[in-house]
Amino acid sequence: TSLDYPYPLFISAMHMLWSFGACGFYLRHEMGILQRYSPTQYLQQIVPISVFSSASIACGNLALKYIYPSFNELLQQTSAAVTVVVGVFIFGKRYNFATYLSMLPVCGGALLCGHGEVNFVLLGALSAIGSVFFRALKNTMQGDLLNGSLSSLELLFVLAPANLVFFLIGSLAAEGISPVWEAASSPSIMLGLIISSFLACAFNILTFMMLKLLSPVGAMVVHSMKTPGMLITSWALFGNPVEPTQIVGFVIITAGVYYYRVNGGEITPETVSAEV
Repeated sequence: TSLDYPYPLFISAMHMLWSFGACGFYLRHEMGILQRYSPTQYLQQIVPISVFSSASIACGNLALKYIYPSFNELLQQTSAAVTVVVGVFIFGKRYNFATYLSMLPVCGGALLCGHGEVNFVLLGALSAIGSVFFRALKNTMQGDLLNGSLSSLELLFVLAPANLVFFLIGSLAAEGISPVWEAASSPSIMLGLIISSFLACAFNILTFMMLKLLSPVGAMVVHSMKTPGMLITSWALFGNPVEPTQIVGFVIITAGVYYYRVNGGEITPETVSAEV
């Protein structure tokens, strides 16, 4: 049974509210620790991540108004390479040669998998590229926090309030107060919000764990496997045809991901000391 509740911004706000409450309860009562931020620290370290996250979502939604989803998906496959560029030129990170080399099969194979009719509208293409750029900024900053003193649960806890504010403002401006009235008058919608909020909280925690374990670039490399995964799922469940070029693309991506996992990585003082 599907629910007629077309309010994505309000749903996202409820996801953040649930994440804040659930993570806060666990951190305080089970682990006995709770990261504290001064207003200045919060504005400098946390709010920019929420701004970049909101900008990425907004650009992605705007792109879909002007270009086909297939073309948008093609542009999204550059995420791993853009994350490397952002890390080098904005955050001053250094990567070994294998990382740069792995971008060729990862992005190239994904482009082969994400075939489709390409319609070019400048505003739509720029919006899609903007979505990739802001996501790279967000993931890199999140990765730096996770490599510091924050756990995945703590990061979700401190990010949730800022995300909640941005989503609520966007929901009020674009969706009005209808989401509140419709949810309050429908137990099935309320139950759906609770279930989806629980799943979203779990998904966010797993995403942050992946960032911590794989690094922002590694997470985007693995994320490139999404396209062939969708192709295989649609073929297995719905019998959708798979083109030979897509099979070749899948093999190329897999080889690129394996090469990155074995040889790629960021150059840090720790890795330099280990080599010496």
